[in-house]
Amino acid sequence: MTVPTIGPSSQFDVPGLYPHKRGLRWGDFSSYGMSGRNESEEAMAQQMRAERIPARSRAWLEAECLTVARRTLGGKGVERVMIRRLNPKGTGPNWKVADIIPQPAPSVSGELRQALAPLTGTYALEDEPR
Repeated sequence: MTVPTIGPSSQFDVPGLYPHKRGLRWGDFSSYGMSGRNESEEAMAQQMRAERIPARSRAWLEAECLTVARRTLGGKGVERVMIRRLNPKGTGPNWKVADIIPQPAPSVSGELRQALAPLTGTYALEDEPR
């Protein structure tokens, strides 16, 4: 049995060669959605990321938001911060600030919401009994 020799002109035509021998690099596949992971591995990785976020009760999150809001410049008069669930239960960052009472001035409102934004990625709203 003879082994065919592959010259430089025909190396791209041979389907059996490894990708790096066909002039391709590993990074060439990632732009086409071929990251080397299958869907179940991606789902598992997403679930593990969601599990790393500690879950807190609605009362705790509203109290923490109120503390942060009162520390922010112009937020001294805030009496209550209300939150709202965004996503189905158990999916990581799943809430946002719904209302600030009393409504602050527009110039202060942006700063308050910006100060509260990191909390939504730090804590998840725990499942509430129905």
